[in-house]
Amino acid sequence: MTTEFWKEGIALQPHFLSAQECEQHCRSVLELDRTEGLPLIERRVRERSLKYKVVNGLLIAEAITDIDDLTTRVEAELERTCGPGLAPIEDAVAARNINVTPPGGEYRWHYDRNAVTAIIYLNEVPGGETEIFANYRILLRGGRYQKIQRRLDSLLRLRFVRRLFGRQRLVEPHQGTLLFMRGNTTLHSVRAVLGTGDRIAVVLSYDFPGREHRRDALNDYLYTSASASPGDPNYRG
Repeated sequence: MTTEFWKEGIALQPHFLSAQECEQHCRSVLELDRTEGLPLIERRVRERSLKYKVVNGLLIAEAITDIDDLTTRVEAELERTCGPGLAPIEDAVAARNINVTPPGGEYRWHYDRNAVTAIIYLNEVPGGETEIFANYRILLRGGRYQKIQRRLDSLLRLRFVRRLFGRQRLVEPHQGTLLFMRGNTTLHSVRAVLGTGDRIAVVLSYDFPGREHRRDALNDYLYTSASASPGDPNYRG
């Protein structure tokens, strides 16, 4: 199973959480939004923009009180699926969060900063599919190659290039499903949510110890509604 995951770049486990668990978590998240007001992150970019609400890792226990137990369950499945050695990334803001995508919201094309990303879909809505091109990146190591990396990534994001060289997978947000994907080599985005309900998903980020993941510019871009600096924060310190 572990070899298959790294080769395919994606693994799905339906019914990882029960409907009762998912509904309880959804109620808690929506109540937090009602009482505290989750920040709406809006960044306009070409083709598919960023529009969603977020519970970052510093606040996630306020939305899901048993998040530590849930994380432990995910990590047991992570080891069975991906093999040993992975751990939560060393960035408390980004390691665990909840994405709440409202009707009309979507999530831009991007690569993650970490080796493996886990997504748990807590509810079902029309639209809101995770569009995935697994193992679809020329990944350079070392910060001195950031300019080249940015150009390569921009090229691979082009629609006609994706159609020529990529293999598309669509993952619908089925309640209770757990998705693992190779985060930093998988180009992915979230299609627009249709209908009248929010799409709610838990996102957990994992990598091998010793790698640097704290990216303040990226965190500001993804987890706050403050004005964003020009350019793509994936390629800034």
